[in-house]
Formats: sequence, structure tokens, C-alpha cells
Amino acid sequence: MGGLGDITFAEIARALGRYRPVALTVLAVVVLLAILPNHNRAPAAEGASTVRSGASSGTSGALRTAAPAAGTEVAGAGVDSAAVSGSDAASSASATSGSGTLGASTGSSYAGGTTGGASTTPTSTYTYSPPSSGSVDTGDDSSSSAPGGASTPLSITTATWATGTGAGTPLATAGVPDGTLPVGRRLGSDDKRSFVHLTGTASVLTLKVDAGGARAAVNGDAKILVCQVRAAGWKENPGSSFADEPSYDDTGCHAGTPSADGTSWTFDLSSFRSPADDRGLALVPDPMAATDFQVTFSRA
Repeated sequence: MGGLGDITFAEIARALGRYRPVALTVLAVVVLLAILPNHNRAPAAEGASTVRSGASSGTSGALRTAAPAAGTEVAGAGVDSAAVSGSDAASSASATSGSGTLGASTGSSYAGGTTGGASTTPTSTYTYSPPSSGSVDTGDDSSSSAPGGASTPLSITTATWATGTGAGTPLATAGVPDGTLPVGRRLGSDDKRSFVHLTGTASVLTLKVDAGGARAAVNGDAKILVCQVRAAGWKENPGSSFADEPSYDDTGCHAGTPSADGTSWTFDLSSFRSPADDRGLALVPDPMAATDFQVTFSRA
């Protein structure tokens, strides 16, 4: 090759032609770098990635979540987690009842009052006590048959008696004081039976003895049974015959008990369905009693 002055334009053009592909590549790169903006910036959002917070709020190491898409409501919305700590942050993110929105509760109400945002448990309770089933608007509670619910004593309302000896004659009433109810045997057979209608709600009947009509027991003890009369509707007819007396059931009778001093007898009526019903009760000699005796009871 000759000197620099001997190089012609044709030779220069041939030399550039050999390096044209390289030049075009470099030019394309320069153009791309010029027209593509923010080519060194990282993507704006990468889903729900989490970063460590280095804030000095006392919650170092707490995880923060990236902001959700617009219009999405999440628990804890509107609460600065750097301003609260531990359980306070958890309670402030509780759901507001009935609002349909989860978030911090500000001024939520409960049965005992209104809170200022923090969950508060009432310190007092109320126990409901229903009124008595028998009470009325006036305050009168009269459901019991007696004060305190106690039963009322049994007493005689109507009574009669019958005899197996001389009914309708003076012999029938001999040894029977007026107004008394005799029960007894004579010569091994029933001689007197009495019948009573009662009132009251107690289950024990106590009858006083009228000593004026007593006849001492012979060959045994005085024993008296109480039995259920079969039908209602009988009337007072003292001194009538056994044929006219009220019919009674002799299979469900119970023995009476005399007091230690002999002044009264008690009869347990708890096994009877209704001692004070309209049928009444019969007071009759026990078949196992003494062959001869008489006890007379006062109606009062």
C-alpha cells in the first residue's frame, strides 16, 4: 500500500462496507436505549410480597403486607400498626357487629353500654326471677289453701249413725249422748256404725272422744276402721237401721289410733283419693276388735 495521500475515496468506501453490519448493530442498540423509558426501574408491584419493617415503633420484625387492590376491604383497615402493639392491634382490628365491614371498632355498643373503641366486658349481671304462678296484678297471691301453703284441718260437716239393735226405739239410743257418733260391738257383732262428710285438705282426721258414751272393751281392745263410702247423697238419720245406712267398701279400710289418754283418735286418710269428697267416710268396728265395746265421738 502506498502513502496516506495515495488512498482514494473508493478504497475508503470499500473498507466501510466491510464493517457495516457491526455499525448497524451498534446504531440499533443506541436507538433502543434512547427510546425505551425507565429501563433501569424495578416493577411497580410484585403481588402480595412482604418486606421487613425497620421502623422504630417497637414492633421490629413485624410483617407488613403490600397494599391491596382498590375497593378491597381487609381486616385492620384504617389502623396504623405502628401506633399500636400486641393485643391492642388485634382488638382494634375486630369486626364491627352488624355493619358488614371488618375494621377497627370505634364506639361500638354492647348490652351494658357503649365503648370508646376498646372491647369492654360489663362488670355486673342481672338475674331474672319470675313472679309466683298464683300472683295477680293487685299483688295478692292466694294460690295456697292456707297461709304458707299449709293444708286446712279436716272437720265434720254432716254426719249420721246406724244401729243393729232396736232401730227407731229407745233401746237404740240408750248409752249414746245427744249429738255424738257411736262405734261399737255387742256380743261379738257390730252394734253401732257412724258416717261423716268432711271438709278440709289435710290427710289426717282427729276426733275427740265423748266419755259419756264409752263402754269398756271386753275380750280384747277397742279397734275402729275408717272406710270409703261407695256413693254420695246420703242424709242425716241418727239411730237408723243397718239396712238404711250408706254402703261402704270394707276392702280398703285403715285402722285408727287412740291417744295414750284415750281422749281422741286419729285416722290417716292419705291413701284415700279425696277424703273430703261427697261420698264421705264410714267409721266401723274392726272385726278383730273386742267382742264388746263402744266409743262415742264428738262432732265438734
